[in-house]
Amino acid sequence: AMIKSHPLAFSMVKIGGGIYLAWIGAKVIWNTFFVKRAKPAGTAAELSVSEQTKPTKGTALRAFRTALGLSLTNPKSILFYVSFFVQFIDSSYAHPGISYFILAIILESFSVMWFAVLITLGAALLRSLARVPSLRKLGNTALGSLFLFFASKLVLDA
Repeated sequence: AMIKSHPLAFSMVKIGGGIYLAWIGAKVIWNTFFVKRAKPAGTAAELSVSEQTKPTKGTALRAFRTALGLSLTNPKSILFYVSFFVQFIDSSYAHPGISYFILAIILESFSVMWFAVLITLGAALLRSLARVPSLRKLGNTALGSLFLFFASKLVLDA
């Protein structure tokens, strides 16, 4: 209803989103080719564990709490919970909030497990790609180009 009543505002949001995506894509490509990074004394395999960057104590827990808080207070998540979970809630139950809470805990648990798998695999892939600079450049160029493609598609469809 909002899109139909304010098409100009929706078009402006789409164009703004396209400009933002183009900026991100251009920045990735620019940083890939024109920003020089400081290189460590040896390759990743040569560095000892103590020389590699380690998170400080409590950083992982703080990051987990922040991510969980953002996930639980995300308006899209809340709307999803309300619109999707309603079909699984017995309206005659005296405390439907408990049912919502249990379903949200189940969903968040699966989300944590899925992201843990993605992070673990992503970190392993990053370590293997860090050894081959040409693959890193190719991947960053492909990513930046993908962002530029989506930006152009979004702006041209506006």
